[in-house]
Amino acid sequence: RTFSGLREDRLRRRASASALDIAFKGQHTDKSSAALPHITAGGAEIAAVLVDHGCVAAFRAGLAGLHLQRAAVAPLQSAQALLAQAQPEPELAGPWYRAQGAAAFWLGHVHYTQRHFAEARQQFEAYRDFSQAWLDAAPGELDAMIELSYALNSLGSLQLNSGDLPEATRLFQSSIALKQRALSQDPQQLGLKAELADSLTWLGTTLLWQGELQQARTLFVDALRDVDANRALAPADLDWTARAATVRDWIAQAEAALKHTELAQEQYRAAAELVRKLLRQDPNERSWQQQLQQIQAGQLALRTQSRAAQLAQAQSLDQALHEQAQQASAAAGLRRLPLRVKVGLELAAALEAAGQAQAAGEALAKWNPALQDGLKRGSTDLPLLDAFAQQQLALAAWRSQHESAAAGAALCQALVTQLDKQRPLLRVHHGITRSWVRAHSCLNREAEVKEERDWLDQRRCLRALAYETSSPAHWHESSNGPARSGEGFV
Repeated sequence: RTFSGLREDRLRRRASASALDIAFKGQHTDKSSAALPHITAGGAEIAAVLVDHGCVAAFRAGLAGLHLQRAAVAPLQSAQALLAQAQPEPELAGPWYRAQGAAAFWLGHVHYTQRHFAEARQQFEAYRDFSQAWLDAAPGELDAMIELSYALNSLGSLQLNSGDLPEATRLFQSSIALKQRALSQDPQQLGLKAELADSLTWLGTTLLWQGELQQARTLFVDALRDVDANRALAPADLDWTARAATVRDWIAQAEAALKHTELAQEQYRAAAELVRKLLRQDPNERSWQQQLQQIQAGQLALRTQSRAAQLAQAQSLDQALHEQAQQASAAAGLRRLPLRVKVGLELAAALEAAGQAQAAGEALAKWNPALQDGLKRGSTDLPLLDAFAQQQLALAAWRSQHESAAAGAALCQALVTQLDKQRPLLRVHHGITRSWVRAHSCLNREAEVKEERDWLDQRRCLRALAYETSSPAHWHESSNGPARSGEGFV
């Protein structure tokens, strides 16, 4: 998601980066943290500038793929220290809560983008608490209501990516309710309408990951309806175009999960065209480049092309992602790793179909070091764990077919051991549950996973992985190896 799924519009609400730099240089001194009996207007202004400087540093560093810690954390921590010294005068209570929440949000964002989820959770919970306190102190304050909705959405995105899907669902639902309440009081807020559409897609994503495919699709379609209506009101606003592309991408993913291949193709094509329109405006905008790559990866996974076209596209996209990773920070590379693995699995399948079995095996095995290292640094990173499980199953199938059944079974056993540590995700996250079932099937232990298989069947989620037969291209199928009958290597 753009800007790691968090609130990219927060920066746009502030003054220009250059103006903030000037303000920061003029007002941030070592004396800014001196003890104050009360937060005065001057102290609040200094704190606000510190927060602004921190958010700009975080945003700039994120775009440049640089390390965020030194540039962003120091001014944000200074703002927190200044604001924590004393309660503000009553007339400054609103700005005080807002500044405290903003500092916590941006510190959380720094940790979130580096996949330091425990540290991010601490800050996002503080952000929620300050926003709730503000609303409690001023129940009729529209800005406080909106801020709390943002805080709940940010915390929900963290819970989603770290694996607590039921809690993420609850947080997104609460965020949506607050936004709808705020819009009932002020229906003309286009920015808030955009945020509501965003929250709908976050809730849809959470349901999609839980296998509630029809419900997820309905939410995505509702979000697209709202986005398209507001695009018509502001046709020159490129942000609405980007949002429309994002929502269409999610609709396509839901359609693909439901096996509606033609509908998925239609949505992917529409999303890609919207992003290409944006890139014609600014070919160097990295977030749009990455958005197009994600859409192309989804198209690739549908496997609707000829073998030659599939191989060519997979190689091209794999190379583009590799070149980007070479220039990215370690944290940015880790965030993009699941997408790279997804494309890598499609590349391996295309190579196998082209008769290049050895190259296919190498394309699978090359992800082992990066995935293992990533999981050591972020064992609660759910997208990374899901990508790891799919890659291990694909490699197990390849080794069983081209080396020995024992080699494939060894990988499946190792995966069972790894996923056993994530039992709370079973019958909650459909991807992890599916990998758990397939790893046991590989070991001829299907009786042990009957409940999980029934759960998947009920949700129509026992669909092909990226490296299984599901393509209308009629690639050859093998019954060898750990895959179940009818779920061949390619």
